[in-house]
Amino acid sequence: MQIEESGTVFEVRGPTALVRLKRSSACSGCASAGQCHAGRGESEQLLEARNDIGAAVGDAVRVAVSARAVINASARIYLLPVAGLLLGAGVAQVLAGLFISAPAGANAAGFGGIAGAILGVLFGRSMGRRASSGGAPLPRITRIGADIDARSNRV
Repeated sequence: MQIEESGTVFEVRGPTALVRLKRSSACSGCASAGQCHAGRGESEQLLEARNDIGAAVGDAVRVAVSARAVINASARIYLLPVAGLLLGAGVAQVLAGLFISAPAGANAAGFGGIAGAILGVLFGRSMGRRASSGGAPLPRITRIGADIDARSNRV
């Protein structure tokens, strides 16, 4: 399964192209919509995609991203920090209860949770960098055409 978006080729870089995408309606329901500023404005994003079909600068294109890549990125962004928070809080509470006192466990759980969440974010970023430098498949341009409205994300 693939997720497709419409955009305009902004720059061609050998076998890849930088595509300017307009935020889709799916972005409005996303919890991170206000934090995604990869493009030139808050209403745009820039995405590097494989350009196997030879799109040129200014072409309206459709870009396909595998659903698996979206799920993996979502897990790195959302699940790892939450898992770190829970794990850090639990470990800190148990250790503080064993070595200090039971009442200190509650305070330690708060600090441990914060530390665990931060470590989860850092670990997720590290995994993302490794995935992008390790040859993870790029999104790909699937279609070029005048019937693609890059401004509204509709075909």
